[in-house]
Amino acid sequence: MESSDEGSPRSKAVDPEEGKKKLGKAIISAAERIDDAYERLARLEKQLNLGTTAASSPVSENRVLAEYDALVSEKLAGVFESSILIGGRVELLTDIIGSLASAARAIIVLSAQCKKPHNLDSLSAPLKSLLTELDEMKVQQGRPFSDHVNLIAAASGAFSWVYSSSPKTELKEALKSIDASADKVKKEFTDRVEHLQFVNSFTSFVSGLNSLSRKFPDGLEWNSSGSSAPKSLQFSKRGYVGLDLAPIPAVNRSTSTKCFCEYQVGLSDVIVDSSKNQTVYVLYCRNSSITIKGDPKSIIFDGCTYSTLTVEGSTSQIDVVNSVGIKVKTKGKVDAVNVSRSQGVRLYLGTASADADVVVQTTSKLKLIVAEGDNKVEYEVPTKFKVNAKGGKIETTAV
Repeated sequence: MESSDEGSPRSKAVDPEEGKKKLGKAIISAAERIDDAYERLARLEKQLNLGTTAASSPVSENRVLAEYDALVSEKLAGVFESSILIGGRVELLTDIIGSLASAARAIIVLSAQCKKPHNLDSLSAPLKSLLTELDEMKVQQGRPFSDHVNLIAAASGAFSWVYSSSPKTELKEALKSIDASADKVKKEFTDRVEHLQFVNSFTSFVSGLNSLSRKFPDGLEWNSSGSSAPKSLQFSKRGYVGLDLAPIPAVNRSTSTKCFCEYQVGLSDVIVDSSKNQTVYVLYCRNSSITIKGDPKSIIFDGCTYSTLTVEGSTSQIDVVNSVGIKVKTKGKVDAVNVSRSQGVRLYLGTASADADVVVQTTSKLKLIVAEGDNKVEYEVPTKFKVNAKGGKIETTAV
C-alpha cells in the first residue's frame, strides 16, 4: 500500500504561506550544503596544487564551468524551487538531481586543471551510480508523480555528457527523450504552475547544455599541461557546488533612466520609488510583494516566481516575462500590458486601466480581472486557438 506521506498527484494546491516556510527552510539548508561543498572543493584544489601550477587554468577562468554554473542557477534552480512546492517523491528527487549536477561539475573542474586520464571509468563511476539510483526510482511505476521521475531519468544525457566522446549526441537524445514525460505532466497538471515550472525549467536546462556542447563536439577538452587527475571523484553528495540558492543580496539601485529591484526573496513590503524618466526592472524575485511608486516610463517584471507586483502610479507599459505564479495589480493608468513565456498569471486592471491593451504570447493560465464600476469581473484568457484559412482570410477561434 502506498504510504500516506507521499501525497497524491491530485493533492490540494499548496498553501502559499506553507510554501514560503518550506522554501525558506530549503534555502537555509542549501546554504549549509553549499558551504560544505566549497570546503570540499578547496581541499581538492589544495591536494592537486590547483591554481598554483603555471600551466593550469584557474577554476574562475574555466568558461565551460562558468556557463554550466549559469545554466544551473538560471534554469535548474527552477526545478529545485518547484520541487519543494510539489513535495513527495518530487522533492526527494532533488537530492539525486543536485548530486548528479555536482558530480558533473566536478568533472568539468578537473578537465580544466588536469590531464585527461587514460580511463575515465573511476571518475565517472559515482555519476553512473547516481544514474542507476535514478533508474530504480523510474521503474516504480504507479506511484505518485511517476512522470516527473521519468522526465529526469529519461534525460540521463544531461549529466553523463561530461564523460562522453560525443556530448552533442547525448544531449540531443536527452531532449528527445523527455518530450513524452513532459507532455504527460503538462496535460495532467495543466492548472498547477509549480508542475509547469518543473517541466519547463528542466527542459530549458537540457536545451542550454545542448547549445553549450557545440563548443566541444568530441568531448570536454582537458588540460594537457595540467596535473595528473585524481583516482576518484570528490564532490558534494548533498547539494550542488555552483547553485547559489542561498539568499543573494537584494539589490535596489537606480540611474537617471533605470531603476532596478533584484533578488528579493520572501519579502512582503518591498517599495520601489521611481520617476517618469525611468524604466523599472523587477528581476529574479521569489515569494515577495513589490510595490512601484511614482509614474515610471515602463516596468519590466522578469524571471520572478510566486510574487506580487503592485503599480500605484501610471506607466505606459508593463512587460511580464519568464515568470511563474505571479500577480500584477494596477491602480493608476496603464496603457498596455505584455505577458510572454509565463505561467499562472493573475492580472488585475483597476478602474483607470480597464481599457489597457493586453498582449499575450507563449503563456498559459492567464486570468484577467477588470474593475467595472464597483464590481470586479474575471476573465479566463484563452491561450489555445484554432486557425482556418477561408476565402483568402485567416479565421482564429479560441478553443
